[in-house]
Amino acid sequence: MKRTFTFLLLAVCFFSNAQNPQLEEITKLYISGDFDLTIKKAKEYMVNDKNNIDVNLILGRALTDTGEFEEAIPFLKVSIEKDGSWRKAWALGYSGSCYFMLEEYENSKAAIKSCRRPV
Repeated sequence: MKRTFTFLLLAVCFFSNAQNPQLEEITKLYISGDFDLTIKKAKEYMVNDKNNIDVNLILGRALTDTGEFEEAIPFLKVSIEKDGSWRKAWALGYSGSCYFMLEEYENSKAAIKSCRRPV
């Protein structure tokens, strides 16, 4: 069920952002589970646009999914600080997971609590 919901949400994001071929590419890679290539491509795209909320979010999520929790946090923070939509909620959820895995339980708890608040 969780995977189906995640896939559905990513598909909606994918189609709503189809005008950006770079974002489309890394979204497809992420959905396919090719996190290493997602990370590589997203970092390439970040050279030209460090503040792209969607690329930061996908990169942060892919890093989290590969166990690179500490490296993921700064990318997730971009989405948290610069967005007030569903992206922020996803970034907060992933940040909570990162902090938990780094045994920073208070930060994890704060991120998860913030994720639950209305934006």
